[in-house]
Amino acid sequence: MGAGKSTIGKKLAEMRSIPFYDLDELIERKEQRSITEIFEMKGESHFRDLEKQYLGLAQLKKPAVLALGGGTICNDTNLRFVKKSGILIFIKPTIDIILQRLKGNPDRPLLRDERGNVRKGENLRSFITNLYNKRLKWYSKAHYIVDVTSEDEADLIAMEIVKLLSNSN
Repeated sequence: MGAGKSTIGKKLAEMRSIPFYDLDELIERKEQRSITEIFEMKGESHFRDLEKQYLGLAQLKKPAVLALGGGTICNDTNLRFVKKSGILIFIKPTIDIILQRLKGNPDRPLLRDERGNVRKGENLRSFITNLYNKRLKWYSKAHYIVDVTSEDEADLIAMEIVKLLSNSN
């Protein structure tokens, strides 16, 4: 969440002249609800089931770029499916970059506390750090890890990924 997967994914797809897909957008389109509405109405567990369902249905014409949600690969089934279906790249931002991108964002259901308020300040930093560390064991299983160290790097990161993919063939 807040890593820049969609922004970088779109640039990567453009550089390689291939289609770009976003799993969250696919879910929203098929369910005719926003991710926030799905979380509010049915909860995170239901959303994770939808992710698994639509990931399995995303029989993409290869090659393509697919941006996954931050929690999509945080189970063995989805992780194995994604790694078997293509090349998994972990875009690894710093916590500060994630915080800069997410602070005050009401459209991210996981950023809400138990009372429905958007997390802020140290509460947000603590939540993001804990979530990131919890998911890191899954993310580290990617084929490639690409570090993000500054806010304005989307073009550079996409070019770095193009080079990684070219060298892996």
